[in-house]
Amino acid sequence: MIQLVIMDDLQKYIKNVQPKDKSHRDRTKRLFPYLPQIWSNDYPCLHLPNNQSHQILLDLKSEGNELFSANNLSLSIEFYTHGLKLAKRMNDENEQVENEVISTLLSNRAACYLKIQMWKEGLLDCDNALKLCLANVKAGYRKSIALRGLKRYDDALIAAQNGLLMARKPEEINSFKEIIGELQDIICKSAERPKKEG
Repeated sequence: MIQLVIMDDLQKYIKNVQPKDKSHRDRTKRLFPYLPQIWSNDYPCLHLPNNQSHQILLDLKSEGNELFSANNLSLSIEFYTHGLKLAKRMNDENEQVENEVISTLLSNRAACYLKIQMWKEGLLDCDNALKLCLANVKAGYRKSIALRGLKRYDDALIAAQNGLLMARKPEEINSFKEIIGELQDIICKSAERPKKEG
């Protein structure tokens, strides 16, 4: 049932999408003819012209990003998921996909899961993203968010502190410092409660 609803959403999306600019228009022209076949999980029969698998993979990621920005999380998850499935097929056929690309797809899908409070799914994607690319700062940050959502505050703090060590950009550093402060407050308050009750 869920697959039928998502396929219906996809068909509506393909029919109604209004490309925002030339790059989006080009992406939809490349990607949309293959979407029904991709969505049907018919990867063995998917024949892409002139080794366009890498471009289609990047198009799936970009379209997922577009949908995430529009807060269409269910379709965004689907685009990232099918990007991951295509990457697996490409790797199985010795058309190597860089670990960083797969890590980004996992981290982006985790962001969707976290927005809808699917903490366990988000954590799993973050862990897998970090196994592939330890330098994926966003995956490290999202891991701390997922662990906080699961109320595993000590683990979340460790994840955030590890992420802070990887962060290079000022906005990344500030995000990690903010969540570290929040987690430290939560941990301190939970440690004080038993003392007051005792």
